[in-house]
Amino acid sequence: MGTPVHVFGEEKCVESPYVNYSEFFRNPLTFAALEKIAVPELVRKARKAGRRELRIWSAGCAAGQEAYSIAMVIEELLEKTSQAFDYRIFATDACEAHVSLARAGVFGPDTLGNVGLKRLDRWFSRAGARYTVSPALAKHVAFSVFNVFENALSSPPESIFGNFDLVLCCNVLFYYKTGPREKILDKLAAGLGPGAYLVTGETERGFIMENGFRELFPESAVFGKILET
Repeated sequence: MGTPVHVFGEEKCVESPYVNYSEFFRNPLTFAALEKIAVPELVRKARKAGRRELRIWSAGCAAGQEAYSIAMVIEELLEKTSQAFDYRIFATDACEAHVSLARAGVFGPDTLGNVGLKRLDRWFSRAGARYTVSPALAKHVAFSVFNVFENALSSPPESIFGNFDLVLCCNVLFYYKTGPREKILDKLAAGLGPGAYLVTGETERGFIMENGFRELFPESAVFGKILET
């Protein structure tokens, strides 16, 4: 018999008891906003500034569905241009078991409901009921254990410094009371570079807009920081 393959959802994480489920393209409206507006704008601004790379942080990444989803969006956008450009996604979770599953990149069909057949064929290889992420995506994503309540560090050590173009932290904040929630948001905001976007879950929109952010367009859960004057 071969070694059993573990997929996300088949085990619980002691270090992160709240966030134990995710799926690809979890909020289709949010990813539509990223695909059609936010990511093209970030690439355009980076190129204008003479940069050749986007820096993304997926905080509370669970087993990597969010990170791999945004990687697909960026890959498909960059394929439409002949100009050299790259991206790096730093995906973190407080749970080591989640991070191990994310690195393996093996998923069951229950998390793939929002992935169209074209993307499924392009970005995954299938073995029975298990789908493995393409190395072409995986090479752009660095997974690591990192707790957003870490006081000594403002961003994942692997990223060396913050200054992210895009920070995703979906469906994490609403598990916490106001104090811890504000602490997490402060850390995420500190990691945003000029003109960057923050992405959260739908249920967290009100809290984000009450704390210095404007929504890209209604119901998108994609935010830009309001500049102080």
